[in-house]
Amino acid sequence: MRRVVRLVLVLLTFSAWLLGVSALVYAEDAAIVTNENFGVMLSVPQDWDLDARGEDAKVIASFSQQKTAGKLELLGTRIIRDEHALVMFDAFKEQLKANGFVTAVAAQELEFGERKGSLEEFDFTSSEVTIRVIAFCFVEKSVAYAAVAYVSRADRERVRESLEAMVLSLKAQSNS
Repeated sequence: MRRVVRLVLVLLTFSAWLLGVSALVYAEDAAIVTNENFGVMLSVPQDWDLDARGEDAKVIASFSQQKTAGKLELLGTRIIRDEHALVMFDAFKEQLKANGFVTAVAAQELEFGERKGSLEEFDFTSSEVTIRVIAFCFVEKSVAYAAVAYVSRADRERVRESLEAMVLSLKAQSNS
């Protein structure tokens, strides 16, 4: 139980680490989420619900799914230079490892559409349940993004597809 509490604290700490002001708003089309702070919008992944807790910090959008008990988050932080993103991404990974997560799938360079980034997966097992954290990290227009999924290992593939769909749907907000 103590390890599960630590796991939750790690996940919350990472969200708090990216703390900032985020304006999360439903657009007229309920399937689109707009974030004024980052000037972006993205689609709500199919079979996922907008999670109101995503209104804090630099959480651009946060979604939950009942059937998998999974969570998706798109996090962002403004950076001055692209190499600064590596420091933040490495700190996130080290924090996971310090709290008992182990690397399940080593970092690999990957493309989701035209977005190039690094995908890495981590596992934490407690009471015979393994939690999988999937993180796709990329930089675009002076913003370091981390698309993160939290899910049981058994639902990994289904949620990984939703994570990719979320990243692919990210677009600059039109100024109309």
